[in-house]
Amino acid sequence: MGRVTPHTPPICIYSNTLYRILGVISIVDLRDVRKLRNRMEQIREHIEVLNSAVEYGERINKNGSGGGYASDKIPRIIARIAELTDEMVSCALDYDIEVTIAEEAIDGLSESEQKIARARYIDGLTWSKVAEQTGCSIGRCRNVNQKIIQSGIDR
Repeated sequence: MGRVTPHTPPICIYSNTLYRILGVISIVDLRDVRKLRNRMEQIREHIEVLNSAVEYGERINKNGSGGGYASDKIPRIIARIAELTDEMVSCALDYDIEVTIAEEAIDGLSESEQKIARARYIDGLTWSKVAEQTGCSIGRCRNVNQKIIQSGIDR
């Protein structure tokens, strides 16, 4: 296979473990950061909805007009909030580790590549928002991203 350098991706291009052993972060690692960020946002939104349901149920019980409907559901909702909170903590810990790894790798890129990679993967922005934030076209942002994917990112 020859000597593997950051500019010569190994045959197993999608193997996070192999990339990390070689000291290179892959696009899959960056996508994992983005996925974790999105999952935490989904959990946060879900918890907000469930908290609203608990508040609604408590109001109904206080007014006496709920007929037991809300009081039957409140313990289940509270248990689900606790489960989601545990999942959020787990995701946050993973996210902190992944962001640290990604930030170290991104620091090795050119300034324009750093802006695009951070906006897309760390901040979780859509391509149109990345373009708006960086002042580049969407096509330019995607081209820079493709360059990063092809070469890998040194850590």
